[in-house]
Amino acid sequence: MLFVLVIAALAGSLSLALRHGFAPLNVFHRGVVAEGTAMENTIGPGDRLVLASADGLRRGDIVIERVSAPHGGSGDIVTRVIGLPGDHVSCCNTQGRLVVNGHALHETYLYPGNVPSTQKFDVTVPAGRYWLMGDHRSVADDSRGRGPVPQSAVLSRVAEIGRA
Repeated sequence: MLFVLVIAALAGSLSLALRHGFAPLNVFHRGVVAEGTAMENTIGPGDRLVLASADGLRRGDIVIERVSAPHGGSGDIVTRVIGLPGDHVSCCNTQGRLVVNGHALHETYLYPGNVPSTQKFDVTVPAGRYWLMGDHRSVADDSRGRGPVPQSAVLSRVAEIGRA
């Protein structure tokens, strides 16, 4: 019920959609409506997201990040925290799974039929940055292509998801 009240109280959406493999959003005062497919099946187009502070992020958290558009400007997208500052993140082990600090991830949230990554990478996440990836890996434009994301670009954490 609280979720419905929070969403009902939101007004004045502002579209900040990017359409290049991101999960773009319509942004409200304290919540958003997802428009893209990079976080499917966890978050789909039209789902409503309630936001919370980005303080104290943990691996697995879903966040809103600000990205620069290819031709200027910026937009807000949804991604998942895979690596924290200081983490060693690589793709992939012999079973084809992402590895963080020597431990293989069991990513039950991946889009059906997607592999953890078709791109190989091996990075230690610098201080003040995060390794962020979309759940629909075959369409997501994320840290695999843009590198670790500055903490200042992580605007908020997704606290609740309401299905469209």
